Amino acid sequence: ARAVVRDDQAAFERSSTMRRSWPRFVLSVCVGMTFSAVSASASADDLQQFELGKNRFDGGEYAKAAERFAAMLDAALPPCTQSSGSATTSCRLTDVDLVERARAYYAASLVALDRNDEADLQIAEILRKNFQFSPDPAAFPQKVVDRFTVVRGRLRQELEAEQEKRAQQEREQRLAAERLKQAE
Repeated sequence: ARAVVRDDQAAFERSSTMRRSWPRFVLSVCVGMTFSAVSASASADDLQQFELGKNRFDGGEYAKAAERFAAMLDAALPPCTQSSGSATTSCRLTDVDLVERARAYYAASLVALDRNDEADLQIAEILRKNFQFSPDPAAFPQKVVDRFTVVRGRLRQELEAEQEKRAQQEREQRLAAERLKQAE
């Protein structure tokens, strides 16, 4: 009889613990869903602003496109939000992938305007962050693709040194993780 009482008591404690943790679980799911919704809306707003700039570029309005993309990359501007969805509002992109794409279109707009020195600065920034970046020849004129090639050639030593540094850091981290695993 005593064993039955202990089993019943253990079952009660488990169910009591589950009842106490259930509200925490529901709360954590709700918080997670809220952050996901906020993140998705910010990304959608970034995308809308990017598309507005790309529309100017695709329409051959390179000066307007350059102006829009410059604003999207301006750290002094507030991040894009639901309220910045108008065609006249300027805001800063926060999505990393869209920032890279916006910078590429900004550089392309500058090349179209024969502002090559400014374009080279934007291209160099892209390549320093992502040395494997290559503009899509289907999306950009040959003049822009060539400009990327010229800047990449100028920065080749710097980019190769940075790539080697990153590869060395990854090797060191991998070796440290293997040593830790072997020590266990």
